[in-house]
Amino acid sequence: MGRWNITHAMFIITRYVPIAWIICEIYVTVGPQSVEACLTTYRAAGSSLVLIMVATEGLLLMRTLALWHNNEKIKRFLLASYVLVATSMLTCDIWRCLRISKVYVHPHQLRDQ
Repeated sequence: MGRWNITHAMFIITRYVPIAWIICEIYVTVGPQSVEACLTTYRAAGSSLVLIMVATEGLLLMRTLALWHNNEKIKRFLLASYVLVATSMLTCDIWRCLRISKVYVHPHQLRDQ
């Protein structure tokens, strides 16, 4: 095995982080839990999905660049689209994390109204 580089890291993330995401989803679905634990699990699941998507898009970008023999025009276009997609995913994840705690309403709050 050679030196580790970004390609190896992206491959490991793409291959094994979905297992952590699936475990979070099963835990949320099966186990009864408090509001704080539920929100924390949802935040972890969302963040792992963003990590998976960024790594997967990065691997696709590297493979496409290799297919086009590292053409400069293609490289610029792909890097610009990758930065745009990664930035929008990260922005949506941050926005989701900030807003998710406001979505949940405890049943006791509904009875009081």
